[in-house]
Amino acid sequence: MLHSGRCVLVASVLATIAANQCCFKDGDIVSLKSDIGLYLGRCNQCIKSEAFADSAFVNVKDPSMAPRAKWKVVNTGTGSIALQADSGNYLARCTNCAPGATYPDEAFVQILDWKTAPWAQWKCHDAGDGKIALEADTGNFLARCSGCVNEYSNTGMLNAKSWEDPSARWQIEQNGLFSEDRCVSVGPTLGNTTTIPSTIATGNTTTIPNNIAIATSIPQSDPTQSTSSSTGIVVGIVVGAAILIVIVALIFIRRRKQQAKAHFTNNTTGVQNNDTTADSTNQILPHYQNPYLPVGNTNTNDEPKYDKVVDDDKILDMRPLRKYRLDTSDLVILNSSPIASGAFGEVWLGKLGSTTVAIKRLKKQSSNFKIQKFIEEVILMAKIDSPYIVRFIGASWLTPEDLSCVVEYMDYGDLRSFLAHTTPKQFTWQQKRLSILAVVKGLLYLHSCAPRIIHRDLKSRNVLLDSNKGTKLTDFGESREMNESTMTNDVGTFAWMAPEVMLANKYNASADIYSFGVLLSEYATHQIPYSDMRDPVTKQPCNQFQLINQITSGKLKPTIDGPNTPKWIIELA
Repeated sequence: MLHSGRCVLVASVLATIAANQCCFKDGDIVSLKSDIGLYLGRCNQCIKSEAFADSAFVNVKDPSMAPRAKWKVVNTGTGSIALQADSGNYLARCTNCAPGATYPDEAFVQILDWKTAPWAQWKCHDAGDGKIALEADTGNFLARCSGCVNEYSNTGMLNAKSWEDPSARWQIEQNGLFSEDRCVSVGPTLGNTTTIPSTIATGNTTTIPNNIAIATSIPQSDPTQSTSSSTGIVVGIVVGAAILIVIVALIFIRRRKQQAKAHFTNNTTGVQNNDTTADSTNQILPHYQNPYLPVGNTNTNDEPKYDKVVDDDKILDMRPLRKYRLDTSDLVILNSSPIASGAFGEVWLGKLGSTTVAIKRLKKQSSNFKIQKFIEEVILMAKIDSPYIVRFIGASWLTPEDLSCVVEYMDYGDLRSFLAHTTPKQFTWQQKRLSILAVVKGLLYLHSCAPRIIHRDLKSRNVLLDSNKGTKLTDFGESREMNESTMTNDVGTFAWMAPEVMLANKYNASADIYSFGVLLSEYATHQIPYSDMRDPVTKQPCNQFQLINQITSGKLKPTIDGPNTPKWIIELA
């Protein structure tokens, strides 16, 4: 599973499940850019027709200066959209409305109410390359047509049989700008929600919005589709992956140069970071400015007594954490027991001012080795800045033994618990695609850092979900292990490990990609990996030794073919 070429697969997954451009929300104001660079707009009296005054022409150069080239999106509730012009009427197919036209159906802006007019309802298709195609009720596609209405050039016609026709492919722009990440944003998208049993033991139900991962619309997979894959598709994915990696590298290089010229501004607090003395020569991640401490405070006389502790020739140096330090009096624990607990650490629900947060702590009487590992984990988290990784807020301590790491709270908890409390029917594959895409982008961020960050412990317990913020990666250390009460057949963290990690061989970022492949099996089956494996002789669940032996020898893979599992999941894993 995901052995050779694992690193390239991160980019390949992005190409496979990239955001569909048909991700419109009710009220979106968009412009449609044609293949020749002009925009589709309402044109009054441009065609001398006895039927209607307003037709659709591809004749606008700058939509920001032309309200008639701005269309308001309305969701029809049937998987189609309606496009309302600045006049209030809707874009629609109109038969024989343009005298002397080459084709019978021309695009007019004549419908007052799309609900009573199927010809004003457009089925959106992702046409690739960040473009869409709009299919009319007849099955033909809206296209730019030059010279199709007498002497007029570039009218909107319903003459294209397929979106393979370049004139039927439209680039969506908002506020005069095009962005490939337009469909990757936090916020509700069009579509329904699913009600499931709550993952919190309250006996209530909770509603999963379709943006459980990241708000982007991705088309449903057809489970009956053939699994065959042509050489052209494979080559296309590899080339696309290479291009994506180059683009990511250029973005990070540019970002590094910008950081050399200016201080980093923390987007979440609005506080400028004036610390230019931190180790920034070998990494490109932003530095952190504690919003609860004065900017530029360099009074060394205020060093806490326990910043440095010497014990058995071991040094626990807390000084790298000082700029992230929060006042312990500002933190309030809300519950009498932790919301998560492992062999070495606990996570508590708390408040920092008016903000609900998660507070991660080591268990009592932890060794200096564990404390030092926790310190290093907090320092690493402070450097990470990605919407697909749980946001670090700060650290608090009186002594090294009571160090707390404060991070944003994710209200749906971890993926393992979520899958255990939902059925494959309740957690749809459209929602799962969004969640998987967020995991991929989180890994891509980590693996693109300089120096590269390897998660090394990617598993469902370290993937968190939130009803608004989506899916994010967490846990960059060994201080929190998987809850033993949820384990079966002695299957623990090792179940997600790549064979080279199990064998204590040298490994790299490809180990994370292997773990990602195992994670896909959980999305498919909702079960812990290998929990269905049985000893052929005793018919009992396989023990940990048996599983490790078969995994490292390449004889065993987790079950991936769950109910209605899409073909792309099976092929990818």
